[in-house]
Formats: sequence, structure tokens, C-alpha cells
Amino acid sequence: MAETSLKEEEESAGKGSQLKFLLPKSSKILKKNEFKALNSSKYRLKGSYLILDYRFNESISNPRFGITIRSKIAKAHIRNKFKRQIREIFRLNQRKLDKNLEILVISKKNSKDLNYQDLEKDFLNLISYIKK
Repeated sequence: MAETSLKEEEESAGKGSQLKFLLPKSSKILKKNEFKALNSSKYRLKGSYLILDYRFNESISNPRFGITIRSKIAKAHIRNKFKRQIREIFRLNQRKLDKNLEILVISKKNSKDLNYQDLEKDFLNLISYIKK
């Protein structure tokens, strides 16, 4: 699924230009007060495996995200794997998001045993409900 869309974008971009699917530090939410502001936002979407808190911030120019997973859910290596997968999903799909969007991804208990495809399907399903 992701390969076909990537090929289509490469063809539409032309031979001279290269696609840049980078995840710069500016697209990550790192500060505690930003996490608190997102966590207390009034917009929340609940999926099968993920919870998304989001808000629109007019002072940013590219979509940003943060990841939260409780230590009681799983051991450290499983939590790190979950975070890597969510980062990759966001990196590949950030062009589909609104430029002023900030997202906080919160894991549910049943998300620790999932594969990448299930997480991506749930994330994209929730993203489709976000409207400005």
C-alpha cells in the first residue's frame, strides 16, 4: 500500500527532484508543557489501538506530534518498538496532514502486541476524522 503511493509520488515529482521524507526535530513535541496542553485539549479520537489528542496551532508551519506510552503497558524494548513504528507512520504520512496540526499519540493496553500494518491502519483511520 505504501509502496504504490510512493511510486506514484516519485513519478509525479519528476526525475530531477528527489522526495524528502525526513522527520526533523522541529516536527516532534518535546516539551512537558506542550504535552500537557495537548493532553488537555478538547479534541480526542479513540481508535481500536490508539488515542489521538489534537489541536490546531496557527503559530506552526508543519505538522507536529508526540508519543505517550505508559511504562505499565510493556517492557522498555516493546515501548521503544512501538514508538519507532509510530514515528515511521507519521514520517511517511505527514504530507497528508494539515500544516497547523499538533497530534499526541497515546497507546492503549492492547497496542503492544500489534504489527506495523495494524498500527498504520488505525492511525490513518483516525487521521481521516480530523477536520479543521
